[in-house]
Amino acid sequence: MTKLFFHLGKGRVIVDVPESNLAGIHSPPARQAVGNANELVSRSLSRTIGCESIPNQVKGGDKVLVVLDDVTRETPTRVIIPQILEQLGEAGVKDRDIQMIFALGTHRYMTPEEMSNRAGPETIERFQVQNHYWREEKMLRDLGTTASGTPIQVNSKILEADWSIWVGNVVPHRIAGYTGGGKIVQPGLSGAETTGLTHLLSARLAGEEVLGVAENPVRAEMEEIAGKAGLKMITICVLDG
Repeated sequence: MTKLFFHLGKGRVIVDVPESNLAGIHSPPARQAVGNANELVSRSLSRTIGCESIPNQVKGGDKVLVVLDDVTRETPTRVIIPQILEQLGEAGVKDRDIQMIFALGTHRYMTPEEMSNRAGPETIERFQVQNHYWREEKMLRDLGTTASGTPIQVNSKILEADWSIWVGNVVPHRIAGYTGGGKIVQPGLSGAETTGLTHLLSARLAGEEVLGVAENPVRAEMEEIAGKAGLKMITICVLDG
């Protein structure tokens, strides 16, 4: 008998599986912990891939939107945010010009306590931080359609910002192939109709055509929507075991 452990909320579930029923246990490899996470994040932000560093992209007076994933993800947000804010400050961006938003997709709205735990109480006190209120049409802006005809509605906050950055992670995903990239806009900051049609597209594809496949029709749709919304930069963590 093999014991399998599954995390559930703040606890975990233990399941006993007979050896005859166990095909295998597959997971990402474990990695040795870094010595100083703050230094690692700061160093990574200064060694960007495919774009300039934050101080070379923004300037004083720019309106900045920091986009955060929600409580369904394992991103170490509280470690990453301070380093981003430090570099924004070095570039001359004032606190009053920085807003943060949780990209919920069509997940339930996060509670104030959850937002504080996720971003850190000092961040909640210092900046304007809010949910993506996807149920409220007045919060959404119409951007036409994708090449395949999907209507695009996204949160107006990302369109009003001069510069935007996403904090998230990468894992295999049944609907998008992988998380990361433009997924923070679709579904993260999109309206329910846009999200519903994109997810319906994935339902028409076999799992092996999408899960863990970097280039697939759903991902192409998401990246097109993110491009129209003007996402500027992403900060991505790759999760280990």
